Amino acid sequence: MNKFTIASVAVATALLAGCGGSSSGSNGGDGNTGKPPVGGEAEVCFNPTLWEDATHEATWQARWSEESDFYLQTEHTQISNGVDFEEHKSITQVEYISNYSETPLGFELESKSHRLQKSRNGSSQRFEYYVIDEQSTSVSYAGDQYVNDFDGSVEDDRDVNSPAAPQWLFGSDKGQTTAASYTSEFSFFLDGQLEDRLVYGQNKRQVTFNGFETIDVNGKSVETCSFSIDSTLKGNADGEVWTDIEQSEQWIDKDTGVVVKSIRSFQEIVDGMVDYESYEEKVLKAYVIDGEVIFSTEDEELPEA
Repeated sequence: MNKFTIASVAVATALLAGCGGSSSGSNGGDGNTGKPPVGGEAEVCFNPTLWEDATHEATWQARWSEESDFYLQTEHTQISNGVDFEEHKSITQVEYISNYSETPLGFELESKSHRLQKSRNGSSQRFEYYVIDEQSTSVSYAGDQYVNDFDGSVEDDRDVNSPAAPQWLFGSDKGQTTAASYTSEFSFFLDGQLEDRLVYGQNKRQVTFNGFETIDVNGKSVETCSFSIDSTLKGNADGEVWTDIEQSEQWIDKDTGVVVKSIRSFQEIVDGMVDYESYEEKVLKAYVIDGEVIFSTEDEELPEA
């Protein structure tokens, strides 16, 4: 299937964040000016039509430790363009319409500033924001937003990266690493009024295109682009000092541009001790856009190129 014939698809399952930086490659970014590498080998895995307005459904095999069994997880998302998010104007929004799964009992999704949960008498919304640069074939992560309506009181949490943090730099060559730095700012609104705003600290990130790799995706052999992303945050806010270390590897299908496998590990270190850590591994089973199957590990027929 020719990825550029797909009407509308989105890689709504991105896990990390980051834009701009310096690169060790000859076509690399220009310092920390927000210019990612261009013209590299990984461009074959970039599919701009993935980020057009559409409704998406991704079904995964997921697990939260290397020793645990995989369970089924399904995500529903809506892609919308031309959305403003704090300083980032007219960018791409990914709204998580619903998340449901056979999640192990007691498991809770958690992030640095907030926990994603649902009140008995309320509702929750989650949004992620991306900057898509077709000229440099890059995807950068501007931040996220959680909106919770608990008994009529609306809480709005926002994490914003300045500048947007490099996520996938498809202009990279094999073995090329691009470095970037950016700040992460947290804001909390209550019923539309700003209650708190603070800068967590300075993030440093390295995005590496490892090259092409053929991997097993739930029994299906898939040729992919492999990316590694290493991020470190030196946090210092409200008298608290900590270090967050996040490492991930993601494999992107060359035919469609969708993420087919990802592994992520995270540690928060306080006073030299690990205060919190997590692990996530996801392997794609199927990806559907506006009702059309784009990727599947089953034997069903896919649309012709």
